[in-house]
Amino acid sequence: RGIVSSMILVDSAGMDYWPTQTILRLKDPKWDDYIKRVDMVEGFYNSLRQGVVRKEKITMEVAKMYAEPFSSEEGKRAYLRAARALDFRDTLKALPELNKVKIPTLIIWGDQDVYIPYFHGIRLSNQIPSSKFILLKDIGHFVSEDDPLLLASIIKGFVDIYLISN
Repeated sequence: RGIVSSMILVDSAGMDYWPTQTILRLKDPKWDDYIKRVDMVEGFYNSLRQGVVRKEKITMEVAKMYAEPFSSEEGKRAYLRAARALDFRDTLKALPELNKVKIPTLIIWGDQDVYIPYFHGIRLSNQIPSSKFILLKDIGHFVSEDDPLLLASIIKGFVDIYLISN
């Protein structure tokens, strides 16, 4: 048995669909100065609300938790560095290896994902022969925010089958 015996991917980055245009725009040099004035809590609040179906789940308190590591000047610079380092060529390099994945793999996607539409999850699943694709109805990109109990239940079922029983 290898180090990784099973895998769960939730609205996962991959192939040629990552990074999204929302992230790519941060490569523009104008962001070097602009990021200093950005309210990271408001930015996360708006992005999270756009990425869920159940808008009421995203409060300013939730946004503060996401934004906290990036709220300082250094945190904002780190956020930009991380976003700028993303390159679809990195995920494309892994593409030829995906069909070699033999471990049980669960791919979970929300059918209302506005950031990475679910057909990309289907494409990803088609590349991994050992995968099972689950499309969640009325769920957005941030599955864990939209319906954490449903996600936990699905993950528990997978763990029960592939980790506890083995």
